[in-house]
Formats: sequence, structure tokens, C-alpha cells
Amino acid sequence: MDYANTILHCDLDKGPDLLAKAGANYIVGEAKFVTDFGGGQKAQFRDAMRLLESKKGNAIRIAILDGVVWIKDSTKCIEQFVN
Repeated sequence: MDYANTILHCDLDKGPDLLAKAGANYIVGEAKFVTDFGGGQKAQFRDAMRLLESKKGNAIRIAILDGVVWIKDSTKCIEQFVN
């Protein structure tokens, strides 16, 4: 987090799960494994999205999401997390 904020000026409020350099580009990212539907999982998804929504700094921002967030059935799907 210190490097991302001090050198890359990302203004993060918590440490990223990923900080990488690819050529001349820096990448900061969040990785989330969402194991079930519910309040805590929705918070994890929103946490990852919050990183993506900010445009501050000199780094490419990514979110790596896995788990039920991608399962779509008649009652639950990604729209529940986004809305």
C-alpha cells in the first residue's frame, strides 16, 4: 500500500492483493473468492469494485473474481451484487 500510494499516487485506503510491474506499467489489484450469496460476499464484491472505480494514480487497476459471483440461476446472479 505504501508503494502504491507514495510512488504511484493511487490513494488506496487498504493494501492491494496484487502489485505488479509489466514493462513500464504497474498493476494494482484485488482478488476475491466469493463462496456463497449473502451480505459478506456482497461486501467483498463491492470492495473489489471500489478499487476499479477509482482512477487515481499511475497504475492499471484489476479485480480477479471467482466463485458464485458468476453463477446465474433463476434466483441469484451477478445483478444482486451490483445493485
